[in-house]
Amino acid sequence: MTGGPEDSRTGNETVDLTIRPLANDDEARQCATIMATSEPWLTLRRDFDASLAAVTNPDRETYVAVDDAGVAGFVVINMRGAFVGYLQSIAVRADCRSGGLGTRLIAFTEERIFRETPNVFLLVSSFNDRARSFYERLGYEQIGELKDFIVRGYSELLMRKTRGALTREDGMTGNGPGTPIPGAYALPVLLSSRPPVSRQPSACLFILLQRNQPLLNLLQLRLQLRVGVLPQVHKRRVVRNRARQIVLRLVQFA
Repeated sequence: MTGGPEDSRTGNETVDLTIRPLANDDEARQCATIMATSEPWLTLRRDFDASLAAVTNPDRETYVAVDDAGVAGFVVINMRGAFVGYLQSIAVRADCRSGGLGTRLIAFTEERIFRETPNVFLLVSSFNDRARSFYERLGYEQIGELKDFIVRGYSELLMRKTRGALTREDGMTGNGPGTPIPGAYALPVLLSSRPPVSRQPSACLFILLQRNQPLLNLLQLRLQLRVGVLPQVHKRRVVRNRARQIVLRLVQFA
């Protein structure tokens, strides 16, 4: 889930600072402190240790905005899993809010993600009206809802900003000729014999699993190549069961 940068600006930013990759443990602890003492993570009961784990996850990209006082804000981006281009977290230090930094961090995130995929995804908590309005002003639209996902009584709202589909009518990907569709290589990896990797499930993945028939169809098409020599009745059973197994493994892989 993303935070509430509490930034009313959507125009030119005046914040004089540098945005760059997370550099050291001290910066990671500063990020964790900002996260653990801000909404929505206070309501979602994320403490310092959990926040530190989130910003130092080696499977994520963490970028920090740094001023003379230290980390002024940060973003955590997920470029893996079912929804490539997922803005997992954004937070701004309390004394830097409402000054344009949130907008600048979002712009930086979009520039990073749009280099590889035409979609940016994020989750915002249903009680975080100010953050939701902020994202809507920046062009994000709600495309799904996860009820009672993290804390009972609240939903996580899936939002997206897009430059187009993953594939165009000419068969090319949304980012230009020769660019592989993000995640297109995941099926061969998952179909291999290597054991699944235990990871934190991607929240966005559960949106996909709620409507998983297209995914199952894709998996079945791929699997048919592997069981083509089996009798027809047995083939269907193997394909169906194996596809469901892979969906379960996707939860761990994401």
